[in-house]
Amino acid sequence: MIKTTTPFGYIVAGSGTVFDVYVGDESLEVIALKGSVEFILESDQTRYDVTAGSSSLLSDGKRVATGEGNVDADWDDWNIERDTLWSKRAQVKR
Repeated sequence: MIKTTTPFGYIVAGSGTVFDVYVGDESLEVIALKGSVEFILESDQTRYDVTAGSSSLLSDGKRVATGEGNVDADWDDWNIERDTLWSKRAQVKR
């Protein structure tokens, strides 16, 4: 399980889940790419599910709304390249 903390609340995701979180100065957007994640609004501990293939979640820390869920393909490609690199480095031959 992974927990991502932001000034607007936090995201909890299980193993194998893939998601993007874009954090700005005044709000965040959570997009589930594989599986589902929970966004917890810290002010009152309300939980919101974000599921792959559905709308994204927008929050300013007080309110929550749905978004269009547009991903930054360049950012995702860079992350995939980094994951691949680190996976190869972790495969040490003995």
